[in-house]
Amino acid sequence: MFTDKIIHPTAVCWYDEGSCIYSTTILSDTFPMIYEKEDRGYRYRLTINSQSATSSTNDFDQSSIRIIETLIKQALKEQFKCIGSVFYRWDEECKPDGPYDLLNGFRQALCLTESDVTLNVDTTTTRFYPHMELLPFIWERLLKTENRPFAGRLSDQQYRQISNNLKDVEVTTMQSENEKTYVLTGDFSQQLPAQIPVREQNLLNYYKDLGFPLRYPNLYCLKAYKQNHQEEIVDLPIELCQLGEWQQVKEDENTKPVPAPPVNARFHSIMRVVQNCNFDDSALFREIQLEVGCAEMMDVSYDTLRSVKLISVDNAAAQKQRMGLPENCDENEVFADKNIESNLRRHLSKLKEGQCQFVLCLENCQNPQIHEVFKKIACNELGLVTQCANFSKIQRARNLRSYCDNILLSVNAKLSGENKQVADLRTQIKTMYVGADVLHSKNNYSGEMPSIAAVVASMNSECTLTNQRVSRQWPMDGKQSIEAILLLKDMIVDLLSAFRDCNDGTLPERIVFYRDGVDDGQLERVKNEEVIALREAFRAVYPPNSSSPSLTFMVVKKRHHTRLFRRITSTEVANVESGVVVDSCIVNPNYPNFFLNSHEPCLGTNKIGNYIVLVDDTNCSLNDLEELTYSLVIRSSESIPSVVHLADAAASKARQLFDHRQRAPNAPRAEIHYAHEDMQNAPNMF
Repeated sequence: MFTDKIIHPTAVCWYDEGSCIYSTTILSDTFPMIYEKEDRGYRYRLTINSQSATSSTNDFDQSSIRIIETLIKQALKEQFKCIGSVFYRWDEECKPDGPYDLLNGFRQALCLTESDVTLNVDTTTTRFYPHMELLPFIWERLLKTENRPFAGRLSDQQYRQISNNLKDVEVTTMQSENEKTYVLTGDFSQQLPAQIPVREQNLLNYYKDLGFPLRYPNLYCLKAYKQNHQEEIVDLPIELCQLGEWQQVKEDENTKPVPAPPVNARFHSIMRVVQNCNFDDSALFREIQLEVGCAEMMDVSYDTLRSVKLISVDNAAAQKQRMGLPENCDENEVFADKNIESNLRRHLSKLKEGQCQFVLCLENCQNPQIHEVFKKIACNELGLVTQCANFSKIQRARNLRSYCDNILLSVNAKLSGENKQVADLRTQIKTMYVGADVLHSKNNYSGEMPSIAAVVASMNSECTLTNQRVSRQWPMDGKQSIEAILLLKDMIVDLLSAFRDCNDGTLPERIVFYRDGVDDGQLERVKNEEVIALREAFRAVYPPNSSSPSLTFMVVKKRHHTRLFRRITSTEVANVESGVVVDSCIVNPNYPNFFLNSHEPCLGTNKIGNYIVLVDDTNCSLNDLEELTYSLVIRSSESIPSVVHLADAAASKARQLFDHRQRAPNAPRAEIHYAHEDMQNAPNMF
């Protein structure tokens, strides 16, 4: 319809698959109509909105970039299936991965840079549910019993085994001709179909009357709900369900990540993807005279930052406090039964009464709700510092040493120990480093689930001790999420007060703030709202006759598609070394910013951070900010500054500490979580 110019004889049009159609011709005299399902009489009138015209890449703004991205997506639609921002070939052959399928895809993003408009492409591998009937998937793939015929029933152990795997999975039903989509809760009915009442009869006869007699009446039904109607739970027979097509597997912290390809393989896969897109053959591209250079990747100039010196520190916090394992560990064993909450509360209360300072919990249960109950009781009710360890990971002897080392580092930090220091961070200027992030609920179509905002701040200039505040915030009606940190001022006021308590009444002279999770279209909003909130917090805490701290505010971008490769030969590449920084050519032309590679991965391709400077009261050179950021990253052994990594972790884990009640109609849109007073200012309390 678009390329054949049915809408308008001279217009080149393309659709964003949402609410917008873009055209190169003014359509105000035609008022085109779009017909959808004409047999049902659905008809929509298009609203005409004018966009600023551009005649060259020099005229591009962020809005123009998004429009051209939409055109590229439209041009690729015939060759690829697009899910979110990832493209998959329609004819791509799946690779088995346990019960799931693996598909190779790619992401693309158009970026406005100093040199030109660039197309950034990166490959990815994603787990999908196979498009098949649910019962064979359960029997053959989840339970791995494909060599045995299905006998018409499952054991209690098998129901428990598959419950977590089916939670939040989307299915269609045969009786609806696979048109209606339901979301599984992971629970099963307490009765068989013959005992479940529905419309003055039982479920067994109900489906028989519909023309779908159940072959396996001894199978318990699945509990499910329609999207956006979580309160309306229905019972679905397993044998009538089919897994939704192109459905990605929802992964959590216990999911084994897909192995990353070697750097050379990724480089060549990106080049193949770009060449297979056939941009030169696109009718849309030819119509608007858009050309994409696909022959080679860009060459960019770079610098390498000097190496950072680490300082050994005495980190035996547990030894200083004379901690040890109890003589009889069995007396603290708690079984996961229906009394799990009361038993946990009783055991932990007893430990608290005995002046226990730290609890190591060895979990041998795959139910995340039990972990959530444990954390709520320990953090919110009793104020106990805890560390959980996964029994299944301890059983893997090959990884036992590294896993235990990481556990001990986490325990040491939670007990106010210092794992390592960076010499470059030692300064006479009292400095507080802050990281902030917002994590959104997945599949939050109705906007009922809140987002979690986390702010982590260092309590010393060496950035070895930290404190945190987390809040939950609900989006406005009609929205699925909110990116702004609504209570940023209050959270910073709390953290500044905590810094003062840790430093003999002294407040920081400088604050370096790293904000994660902001895309290019949100930069001005962050500058106009969150920077102002920070300055309001300074005025609320600092005495009237004193000067406020100098502020350096940087946005950290991890979810971009820029990759840096170091060419070895004409056919071989390698990762760039740690400390490589690029601050020209491919950077955003509107703000001072840089790309920094701060680690050397053992596997795969290194993921570089993009740092955009929105505010710098100190007027530091860009090189100084690059070296400061590199020092903070090296301190954390991550690819981003330590306070940002901790904010990511806090936002991810803090949801379990909030209750699950829905927001009342007139309740505030945001609230800060306050743990037990003994835990509120504990470092890394999650």
